[in-house]
Amino acid sequence: SQLNVLKLRAEALELANMQYDIAEKNFVNNTINTGDLSVEKERQSTALEAFEKSRFEVTKSLMILEVVTRTPILKK
Repeated sequence: SQLNVLKLRAEALELANMQYDIAEKNFVNNTINTGDLSVEKERQSTALEAFEKSRFEVTKSLMILEVVTRTPILKK
């Protein structure tokens, strides 16, 4: 379901954020180079994009459900 996908993508985003934080610290300590840091930033950006797309789809589905059922679901 869309909610399961959203949950998985939220978890993936959290992991990508943690990995990037680690990569930043490693870069400051000169244990990785700019290329490695760039790879982690790309992973973080990809995870964020996937999460935002899933969140949009869930919101869109809820808005359609509101219209069909004439029941407020989302807070305005």
